[in-house]
Amino acid sequence: MFCYLNAVLAVFYLLVLRSVSSLVLILLLALAGAAHGIANERRWAWRAAIGLSGLYLVLQILVLFLGASLGTLLNLLFAGVLFVLLVHPQSREYQKIWFH
Repeated sequence: MFCYLNAVLAVFYLLVLRSVSSLVLILLLALAGAAHGIANERRWAWRAAIGLSGLYLVLQILVLFLGASLGTLLNLLFAGVLFVLLVHPQSREYQKIWFH
């Protein structure tokens, strides 16, 4: 759900506020594709989501150092939660058992 939420918020920010860079937009849309794969229990999608969410987390940390604002802190929080939920031991066990 967090992958989908991040993608929707990125598209919203792009359309309304025009404050999302193209790299971040592409990254979040790829996360939405990975979320679709996770919903269909694909192991490659879970691995892709971990890599993409880790990259997104690093980008958000860099943005935080460039200039902190409330929006930046919230984006960092969502990126951190997404990454932690994907690498949590229960998520890893679930994908080992059920994903193809």
